[in-house]
Amino acid sequence: MSNRKSIEIEQMEREAAKHNLSIRVLNNHHIQIQGGLLLVNYYPNSKNRTAYVGQTKKGVKHVTPNQAIQMALTQPALTKDKAKRKQNRFKWKTKRLMKQPNCCWCDKPMHLDDKTDPLYATIEHIVPLVRGGLENYNNIKLACKKCNEDRGHDMTKINKENNHV
Repeated sequence: MSNRKSIEIEQMEREAAKHNLSIRVLNNHHIQIQGGLLLVNYYPNSKNRTAYVGQTKKGVKHVTPNQAIQMALTQPALTKDKAKRKQNRFKWKTKRLMKQPNCCWCDKPMHLDDKTDPLYATIEHIVPLVRGGLENYNNIKLACKKCNEDRGHDMTKINKENNHV
């Protein structure tokens, strides 16, 4: 890596530290920005200087280092086209519920018996589909119906002490 590029990375690390973020240089062409609301993969040496928010399908071209850092701090905009939901979701939920029996937000035990119950297990997208999130295993957790509905398409963290009816 040239001296100029290492200076750019040092500047980026200082700027990221102001926001309690960390920079991880994976190779000459790939930098990860971690510790914020989102993980950002940034390719400063590519032709288009592209940055991608982890678990989303669209990159942003011609991004400056400061813009890449800001991407880690703000949720993606709503999109008109969202990923298609996969079939056989109940089977997937049943398997996942065996490994993760509690809600990812409030930590209360969930079930698959009554869909009207606030503790019914639902599929929660880490990056919502309407914000460009992907319908894949890495972007999915289980959450109770109440927490999932309270979160909606926002990406703010729900208070763990959230009381259920």
